[in-house]
Amino acid sequence: MNRLEDYITCTQAAWLMGTSIRQVQGLAQKSKLNRIKKEDRVLIEVDSIVNFAYQKIKKYERAVQYFKNQDKVQYWKNVECHIQMFSDVKGYLSMPQAAYILNSSREGVRLMVKREALEAIISKVGKVDRTLISEESIEKYVNGILGKYYSDFKNLFEYIDCENKDKYWMECEGIIQKNYTDVESKRRQYYKKSYVRKEKNKWESSTKN
Repeated sequence: MNRLEDYITCTQAAWLMGTSIRQVQGLAQKSKLNRIKKEDRVLIEVDSIVNFAYQKIKKYERAVQYFKNQDKVQYWKNVECHIQMFSDVKGYLSMPQAAYILNSSREGVRLMVKREALEAIISKVGKVDRTLISEESIEKYVNGILGKYYSDFKNLFEYIDCENKDKYWMECEGIIQKNYTDVESKRRQYYKKSYVRKEKNKWESSTKN
């Protein structure tokens, strides 16, 4: 990897991360991105952006490896984590198995099922009902998340690979400014409409009384 600049503006960081300036500022305030103040403006450490993106993608590395593995039975035999409950239904995983490959907790998996991000069935073992998670839905979910991340961070990947960072910013300056202007315009329109709607509701309520 080529040596990166140490710090960039919030506008540049938003471009690399495929997000808004406000989102970048929020991540910095929560210490998820490193920042410094220089000449009355906030600058974001590029390495912290790279690490943020890497950690997002790395979370689903285990699931990617699982679905690449042809021998699922052997996969679970090689897992170092002690999992007591396994699914006996083909194409489905037990709650602990699903939590393991998703790098999540059981509660996290239950929440994904509740939000219909994952599909589940109930399997009766004796008198006990067990929730099993569809492997197909897990793979679809992971592919969707990773697809979004790779799309969001596409500018970051290009930036990392380019040799001349100054030239990169010069070439992107126009489109970055246009994106910023468009986002701010949409934000103002949204809040203007929200304000008008709120005032209209207040007026309608007052006329009913």
